[in-house]
Amino acid sequence: MELEIYRDILDSFASGMEGDAFSKPFNAFGKTMATNRHTLVTVPISGGYSDQECVLGKVYPLEKHMNKKILLSDLKDKLDLVPFEFGYENEEKECEACDGEGDVTYTFRYDFHDYETNELCPICDGDGVVLHRGKPNGKKEFKKDFSLKLGLSYFTPGRIEEVVYVAEKLGISEVFLTHQRKHNKPSLIEVSDVEIIIMPVDKRHEEKIIVIC
Repeated sequence: MELEIYRDILDSFASGMEGDAFSKPFNAFGKTMATNRHTLVTVPISGGYSDQECVLGKVYPLEKHMNKKILLSDLKDKLDLVPFEFGYENEEKECEACDGEGDVTYTFRYDFHDYETNELCPICDGDGVVLHRGKPNGKKEFKKDFSLKLGLSYFTPGRIEEVVYVAEKLGISEVFLTHQRKHNKPSLIEVSDVEIIIMPVDKRHEEKIIVIC
């Protein structure tokens, strides 16, 4: 049962995007991990997945220099204060900057000579398409201009919701903030033997900040 719970957690964080190196869980540092590129989750099992330790860079491991307890009930109470809005389906449209080609030509002049170079389009990152807001999908989502303050850092409601999900999945009533050096750097939250590394966002309007602790 515990192994099944770990796998459910991993699958919920894997990006699932075709062609993405992190589309599936992976092994690193004797653990199994998954990431949606905003949050990295680790569980104390290893095996059955490819080794991606070399691509983690300085993201993992993080030094555990503190041990601040946070009640799950407090996280849920603060999340309840965030207003909702109806979401929209994203639609792909041809990138107008590169006419859907995925690359653009830059011209520059040096020493009375003109030079041209082709580079990936900075608007669509070479995809040739960009996402636009489409029709309402009828689903409620957290308002994107709200953030929650946890320690030194600010996080989107979605990041805190992920911590709540893991705690509820494990049946844990409290989590621990064990790494947070700077407001703009990743924080480490431990939920029993599962680690969650979450990325912060910039500080938002004071009236749209909900303080957890």
